[in-house]
Amino acid sequence: MNVVNGFALTLVLAMAPGLSGAWTADNRHHVELVSETVFEVVGRPGSGGQEFWCAAGDFARRALGAGAAQRVYLVRGPAPARTRNWNRAVLFSLVPPQDADLTTMFTLSVDRVGDNLNATLAQSYCIGNRVHEF
Repeated sequence: MNVVNGFALTLVLAMAPGLSGAWTADNRHHVELVSETVFEVVGRPGSGGQEFWCAAGDFARRALGAGAAQRVYLVRGPAPARTRNWNRAVLFSLVPPQDADLTTMFTLSVDRVGDNLNATLAQSYCIGNRVHEF
């Protein structure tokens, strides 16, 4: 099964009754599906690129089962969240956005559609950024 078909199957299963809702990344950012191929990382106060990429990579690896080298693509930069009406969010996908420049810029910006990191590198930004609740 190729990555795109596997991703779509995972999203369909995740959207099944009783399995839908927000998923929480290691840094406590909520991630929610907004379409068959796009997921939204909902920001917290003060969230920046590192936090958004961390949550996107963590979701891709742990929730979607993406391989280490699977690319995670920025689909839309910070804007009002689609799944929550009070936060800003960033949209990501495992599928490249159409007509986007896919040149990797090696920055943690969340402003340029098409920017991408492999899932493991994105998830690595969670290291030292985990939120521990006592």
